[in-house]
Amino acid sequence: MQTAEDTYGQINILVTCAGVLRGPNVQIEDFEESIFDTVIDVNLKGTFFAIKHAVPIIGRSGGGVILCIASGAGVRGGSSSVAYGSSKGGVNGLVMTVENQVRSHNIRMHTICPGGLATPLKLGQIAESARLTGNDPDAAVANALKSLGDPAGVACILTFLASDEGSYMRGQIFTR
Repeated sequence: MQTAEDTYGQINILVTCAGVLRGPNVQIEDFEESIFDTVIDVNLKGTFFAIKHAVPIIGRSGGGVILCIASGAGVRGGSSSVAYGSSKGGVNGLVMTVENQVRSHNIRMHTICPGGLATPLKLGQIAESARLTGNDPDAAVANALKSLGDPAGVACILTFLASDEGSYMRGQIFTR
């Protein structure tokens, strides 16, 4: 964060988009703690540390916006991974808590929880699930692409929320 401030003079917008998925299709009684820890470390703690180090810099810049990408799995459940769904739900709680703390710094925060998007992470999960069930991974991915969202749509939401036009909104969780 300090390098970004030194290079650009200020930071007004932070978008966190950390995400790993480990342990898909593993029941909780068989889920390894080390895998759970890895996912929490990247998805939740990575977001925590990015926010922690950005808040003072954004505050010195006069305020701004922090936008955290989580997942619909953290709102509705239904993730193929206990750790992934838990970590993304944790991001929602983190943002709701911190948003109240940073209002005095003129910082707005939101969580964006997209549903299934055509990303390498999601397509890899679909292919792996197909392999585990004896189905053709390529066919499963091709079929999924018919209904998965376009990441560009999420970029449009982020652009609006970071803009002056989105300045009235604070502390929201946006889901698909």
